[in-house]
Amino acid sequence: MLRSKTAMGLYLVWSIAALMCWTSVFPVEARTPKAKRPAASPVTPVRLSVGDAVGIAMRQNLRVQSQALTIARKEQDRRAAYSDLFPQITLQYGAVADRYQNSDFIEELDQKHPGRWTQRSVEIGLFPEWRTPQYPYRIDPYKNFQFTATLTQPLYRGGQLINAYKSASLAVRGSGLDLEILRQDLALQVAQAYYQVVLANKLLQVAEESIRSLQAFRARARAFFKEGEGLRIDVKAADAQLAQARAKRQQAVSARGTAVSMLNLLLGYPQDVEIQVDNTISNKEPVYRIPQIYETAVANRIEIRRADISVEQARAAVKMAGATLLPQVDLQLQGSRINDDWNVFDPEGTNDWTVQGIFTWAFDMFRSRSTVQKERAATSQTLVDRQYLIQQILQQTQAAYVDVQRSKADVAAYKDAVAARSDQFSMAKELYSRQLTTYLHVLEAQAGLDQARANLFSAMTSVVLGTAQLERQMGILGRRFFEKSASGR
Repeated sequence: MLRSKTAMGLYLVWSIAALMCWTSVFPVEARTPKAKRPAASPVTPVRLSVGDAVGIAMRQNLRVQSQALTIARKEQDRRAAYSDLFPQITLQYGAVADRYQNSDFIEELDQKHPGRWTQRSVEIGLFPEWRTPQYPYRIDPYKNFQFTATLTQPLYRGGQLINAYKSASLAVRGSGLDLEILRQDLALQVAQAYYQVVLANKLLQVAEESIRSLQAFRARARAFFKEGEGLRIDVKAADAQLAQARAKRQQAVSARGTAVSMLNLLLGYPQDVEIQVDNTISNKEPVYRIPQIYETAVANRIEIRRADISVEQARAAVKMAGATLLPQVDLQLQGSRINDDWNVFDPEGTNDWTVQGIFTWAFDMFRSRSTVQKERAATSQTLVDRQYLIQQILQQTQAAYVDVQRSKADVAAYKDAVAARSDQFSMAKELYSRQLTTYLHVLEAQAGLDQARANLFSAMTSVVLGTAQLERQMGILGRRFFEKSASGR
């Protein structure tokens, strides 16, 4: 029994010593898997002005980059059309191996070419001294190798090639104008998203101030109720109004999140980037008058110039279709090297060349003529579309101008409403502090003041966005924002 206890003690001592050695050699950090690093800290908020936001969107927006690649593709099409005006060279190498089964041909060769080797010396033309070199020439009727180079130069195609090049050049110009149109639309979208964030911040500010004011009044109403000088209905009304104010704050927070998400999309930023905007809503907007706005729109709208290019492309298409009714003339120069060995350039090969003019005139029953008539109808359609586009531009400019004037009138009206509601709210607070009115009147005055302020901020934002929309219809939106962005940097 004593021996077993001694052995157990020794075993425990040995185990503890081994554990101490293990921990000293392999620390806990080395024997346990590394814990995952905590998530990265949130992205630092980015503070931008509206001009900076527009400038960033022009550089990083994926739609702009996609349109730039479209221009690059159109440029390659133009170069391809330009190359059709020059000669085309075709290289061809052919190898033919025939197995003759005609007995007459075999008999014809019999006894004429023993061993199929012979001496060849041929006089050339009128100059007997010009002889081909005398060397063994092996005749192999079973093999034929030929290398041919053909150069073709179009001389007359009825204007098809030059009009194809003109159409490709117009396509490059049209793609460039499409990029400018996209940039103006993008500037308007960025301005709209930016000021939606500003409006959400203003409404959130109104909601926060309303909540603070209602919390103070609720505390006062509860104090009056405990002292027996107030009514229980005042406390319940304060609770209800406070809950409504908190709901409006949540709506403003949601609206701001949606606007920031859209702004991040337009700027090419990740969705988790927090953007801080300039909450100042300026009242100094450019003043526009009728009919100057119409003249500016017709002179500056890129869509009209784009329509002009479409008309020119349609006219070029008519000429290309008409070229199919005319003959075609080509000049073709062909040179070849023939041998019975795969290496056609060895001394045993022979050369040949030809020059020919090719006159082609294709006729059909009705297809070519109908194609021309179709392209002419398309040209007339583009002219009608251009006129309708101008009418739409003038109507949209008029509508944007009316919206701006209405928003300006709303701003003046809501300013008066805010002043009146502020006086009403001050009077209601004073009367309630003297216990000369109920708390319901104070709540009504508070709600009226909050609504008037929210309406004022909405109207001021509408003036800014309406002016941006008017400038977009006049084709001058990007200039003002680009100038601000450049001056800001």
